[in-house]
Amino acid sequence: MDYISRYVTEDDDIAFEYELQSTAEKKVTWKRYIGNWKALDRNRKPFEHIVWLYERFFQEFPRDQDVWEEYIKWIMDCDELSYCLLADLFKRCLANFSKGCEKVCLMFLKFAIKQYDLGLIRIALDECVARLPRESHANIW
Repeated sequence: MDYISRYVTEDDDIAFEYELQSTAEKKVTWKRYIGNWKALDRNRKPFEHIVWLYERFFQEFPRDQDVWEEYIKWIMDCDELSYCLLADLFKRCLANFSKGCEKVCLMFLKFAIKQYDLGLIRIALDECVARLPRESHANIW
């Protein structure tokens, strides 16, 4: 209980948590909850609180590409993580998809190129080529 009480600190949080307990399969509730936390002041909901909520969402819905994309963009805008941790986040996201996810693949590749890390660029290229159809390979190059 101590673990949850670290993050669930306000009455709105309790209401969202109660709603999630009764309708955990509803993505709409999760998205409203995440949006509510992201709209709050950083002093009320610090970075790690929002990360905790996103990570819980992905335990329930690991293949929600739109939320993965939103999460990665949000973290990139926050500048709170090192590039190694962000690269691992991209890899973890892509591991949930065998095909598709062109936006995330291209985001990963652009991120890798900005880092000037040849090893990471190679990994990003490999991930993109493996997951995207041949018609999309021109976008990679």
